[in-house]
Amino acid sequence: MDIKVSSILTIPLYISRVDNFEEINKALLPEIKKHREENKSLPMSNDKCWRGMRQYNSEKPLLESIDILCSRFHSDFMKDKKETDRRTVYWTNVNEKGGRNMFHHHAMGTNGQSTELSGVYYVQGKGTGKIIFRTHYHMENQISPYMPYSMSPSYEPNDGDILMFPSYLLHEIEPNPSEEQRITIAFNVSLFLGSEWAKKTIMNKVKDDNPKS
Repeated sequence: MDIKVSSILTIPLYISRVDNFEEINKALLPEIKKHREENKSLPMSNDKCWRGMRQYNSEKPLLESIDILCSRFHSDFMKDKKETDRRTVYWTNVNEKGGRNMFHHHAMGTNGQSTELSGVYYVQGKGTGKIIFRTHYHMENQISPYMPYSMSPSYEPNDGDILMFPSYLLHEIEPNPSEEQRITIAFNVSLFLGSEWAKKTIMNKVKDDNPKS
């Protein structure tokens, strides 16, 4: 008897260590500190978490790393589709000791526009708590503990790590057990596939939610 096994609804998680992350972080940290001094946390932030949105002068190496991950995703899953453009929006999270980010997804992105890929870059992440992923099957306790993949997967980050995953994937970040701040840059990526006309039509509906400041 011939038996074939295939995966259904595979959820990719891309993990990498950004090249020269020490130099990147050395440039980012003063800008993040200045940002916090000048701005209160955005509304709807979690307890003991400061959140702010600003483009940093030292953003280029980070955006290049995100772009590499996006290109890999396109190569792995969308070879038959022409990508006309991609748009990245990012923001900064600073979690004090005990600060956490509760389960959420990024499927609607910021300002309500759809987004396909999301992720996080750890400026300061070592020893500050895991990121935990779940599906709706986990959230609704539909998977028997005896079945494969019954446990929620997690990742223990280090400084300079970058993760990317589909925006619909539920995730949370554990309470920070450390005296060190957990400093991350989270991001959403919108992929534009198809004609230039379609791209322009969509872009005209999307507000610029990541202004220079």
